[in-house]
Amino acid sequence: MNLVKWILTALIVISVVSCSSENKESKVVNVEQVLDEPDVFLNKNILIEGVVNQVNKDKNIFSIISEKEFEECGIGECNVNEQLPVRYSGNIPGLGEKIEIAGIVKKNDKGFIYEAESIRNIKNL
Repeated sequence: MNLVKWILTALIVISVVSCSSENKESKVVNVEQVLDEPDVFLNKNILIEGVVNQVNKDKNIFSIISEKEFEECGIGECNVNEQLPVRYSGNIPGLGEKIEIAGIVKKNDKGFIYEAESIRNIKNL
C-alpha cells in the first residue's frame, strides 16, 4: 500500500512540474506571423515582439511593425500594410521603442486588433 501511495505522489509531482515548465516557455511571435495568419492567433494569449510605428494616445491605440520592417523602412508610411494595431489602457510606448507585448488578438469591424494586457520595453531603436 505504501508503494502505491509513493508512486501516485511521484506521478502527481512529475505532472505538476512538467505543466509548470510548459507555461513558462511562452513563445514570442513577431508581427509578420500575426499579420500573415491572424486567425491562427485569434482569441489566444500570445507574446508579440515589435517596434512602435504610430501612436494615438487619445484612443489608447498604437501600431507595431516587425523589427525587419523597421530596418528596411524605418518609421513611416511605406509600411502601412505591415502594421498591427494595439489597444492598451496603460502608458502608451513611444515611437521607435522595441517592445514585447502580452495580450490577445481580437476581431473587430475593421479587422484585427491586439488587446494588450502588459508591455515590456526591450530597447529604444
